[in-house]
Amino acid sequence: VPRSVTRHMLRGNLSQQPRRHNVTIMFTDVVGFSAIAEQHQPDAVAAFLNRHYTLVVAEIERQRGTVAQFIGDSVLAYWGAPDPMPDHAERAAAAALGIERALEDETAGRAARGEAPVRVRIGINTGMISAGTVGGAGRATYAAVGDAVNAAQRIEQLGKVLCPDRPTVAILLGEATAERLGAAFLVEPVGRQPLRGRVRAEEVF
Repeated sequence: VPRSVTRHMLRGNLSQQPRRHNVTIMFTDVVGFSAIAEQHQPDAVAAFLNRHYTLVVAEIERQRGTVAQFIGDSVLAYWGAPDPMPDHAERAAAAALGIERALEDETAGRAARGEAPVRVRIGINTGMISAGTVGGAGRATYAAVGDAVNAAQRIEQLGKVLCPDRPTVAILLGEATAERLGAAFLVEPVGRQPLRGRVRAEEVF
């Protein structure tokens, strides 16, 4: 259970039944992680992941985001639930830029040790989700589910095609997220893109 959710549960003011929220979702993925896992011993892979998660989570939580899940080498996070957050899109975008800066610093240290740089793709999307307890008898978790979550992951995957050569981080945004960002953020449209498994194409930035 994420810490922000735990606080609500301990106060007794959060229902375990899923509730609808308008949020901004972030999905991150390490480029080439399968090759990293193949080339290193399992304990070294675990140490790499723990270091990477620490870096990513710090930037997400700096912007009051909720880390929902670790999925392999990916992180799923969102802003706007369980606490309402009118600037959830701006906070997600700021966290993505923070992750980029932190990875640039990390890359400098890895280069000094003769290690390969770490590259990451980030997909960000805004929309309605259902957040609450999901699972079966004896095992459940607090999760965010809905098309907006799936779309965030599909947008992240577009980085393979739209910006494969970014040296550190490729950040892609869905249309609803880009519309919510203020003048402090510069966004570049890359056109309407088909998202795997979805009928409607998405304007991506």
